[in-house]
Amino acid sequence: MAEASPPSQPLRKLPVFEVVGETYGSFFRYLRYLPQTALLPVVLSVPLYWASLQSTKRMMIDPSSAASSLLWSIPINLAFFAIFMLFYVSWYRLCLMGPDAGRPPLFPLPNRRHWRLFGYSLLMMAIFLAIAIFGGVLVLIGGALTGVLTTTGAQPELSGGGVSLMALLTLFLAVLAMFTLLRLCFVFPAAAVDEDYALRHSWGHTKGQTLRLFVALLMTCLPIYVLMMAISIATTPSIFQTADPGQVQDPVLAIEELQSQMLTSLFVGLPLGLAFMALSVGTLAAAFKSVTGWYPGPDSTSPTVPSDPTVPRA
Repeated sequence: MAEASPPSQPLRKLPVFEVVGETYGSFFRYLRYLPQTALLPVVLSVPLYWASLQSTKRMMIDPSSAASSLLWSIPINLAFFAIFMLFYVSWYRLCLMGPDAGRPPLFPLPNRRHWRLFGYSLLMMAIFLAIAIFGGVLVLIGGALTGVLTTTGAQPELSGGGVSLMALLTLFLAVLAMFTLLRLCFVFPAAAVDEDYALRHSWGHTKGQTLRLFVALLMTCLPIYVLMMAISIATTPSIFQTADPGQVQDPVLAIEELQSQMLTSLFVGLPLGLAFMALSVGTLAAAFKSVTGWYPGPDSTSPTVPSDPTVPRA
C-alpha cells in the first residue's frame, strides 16, 4: 500500500529526453527478464489465436456468417486483453521497483492489480468508442445540414467539400482521443504498484504534459513499430497485394495461404511485438515516476508517492 497521498500537482515538467533515455536503459538492463515475463501470456494466448484464425476462415468462406464471427471476436479479444495484463503488470513493476522487489514471476497469478489494469483498459476502450460514435453522429448530422452528404443513390455519398470535412473531423477526433487517453494513462503504472491513485490524479499530473508524453512515446515506440510493419508486409503479402482481376483462385486455398503467412508473421514478429509492449510500458513508467516523484519505499516493496513537493525523489 502507498504510504502517502499523491501530490495535487505535477512536481516537474516531463523531461522528454531523460524519459526516453531511462526507457531504453531499463529495457536493455532488464531484457533478460522478457522471456519469462511473456511466457505464460503467450502460451495462454495460443488457443485464442487459433480460435481467431478459425473464425476469420469461416467468415471468408461463408460471408453470411460475418455477424456471428464478429460477435465471437469480442470475447476472444477481451480474453487476449485480460491475459496480457499479466505481462503489463510484471513489466511495470520491474521498471518501477527493480529486480529485487519487482522481479517478474514465471507463473504470475491474477490479483487485484491485474484486474485494476484490465478495468482501466476497458474504460479507455469505452472512451475511444464513445468518441468514435460521437464523431459518426456529427458526420451524419453535419453532412445532412450542410448538404455535403447526399442519399440520392443506393448509399450515402459525400459531395463537394465533404471529403475534406471528413478528413478534418477524423483528425480532430483522433487528436481528441489521443489527448484524453494520454491524460488518463498514469493510472496504469500506479495500479501495477498498488498505489491509491485515481483518474483525477492522472488528469492533474498530465496537465500541460500531453505533447511531451506523446513525443516520448513516439521516440521510444515508433522505430520498432516501423520495423514490425515492414516484417508484416514481407511475411503476409496476401494482405497488401492487389488481386489480379483475371486470376481465379480457390478461396479455400487462398485462405489457407493467408493463414500460413499470418502464422509466419506471428512467430517472426513476436519478439518485436513484446519489445514494443515493453518499451511503451517503460515509457509510461518512467514518465509517471518523473512527473509524480514516485519512488519505492525504504524496504523496496512499499511504494510511495510523496504528498509534499519538497520530498526528495530517489
